[in-house]
Amino acid sequence: MTRYLLDRDVMSQLDQPEAKRHKNVRAWLKTIPDSALYVGAITIMEAWRGFGNARRKATRSPAGMSQCDAYENAFEKLVSAFEERVVPIDAQVAKLWGQLRGRFDKNHWDLGVVATAITHDMVVATRNTADMKGRGTRMVDPFHKIPTIITP
Repeated sequence: MTRYLLDRDVMSQLDQPEAKRHKNVRAWLKTIPDSALYVGAITIMEAWRGFGNARRKATRSPAGMSQCDAYENAFEKLVSAFEERVVPIDAQVAKLWGQLRGRFDKNHWDLGVVATAITHDMVVATRNTADMKGRGTRMVDPFHKIPTIITP
């Protein structure tokens, strides 16, 4: 069974009610068993970094803080649903990530996702294929009408 490592742009679709998700992502998710969907520790960090930035900007706005709370609570529930399918940054991922960083100077967080996917033989599910192209990982863009796996 193919295992998919969800990038933040795809994972953020899962934060939303099904009716609000992108129609192509909705259709793609219906074809993939939940057990084949994984999230990397890097993606979780990226989300919390974004929440922290939003919270810092909203500190003087009660409505903004309330919205931050809602986003964070929804994300916590989502991550707990993936509890057994969170892929850590282990020594192998760190090594490959460092090697990729030595070869490619841009998109350092995306390179961490790439390193995780390659190390664990997964396909990255992302809308951001341009930044990952040529990095050695298989990818799929579930936002496309007919998502197909792109091989390196």
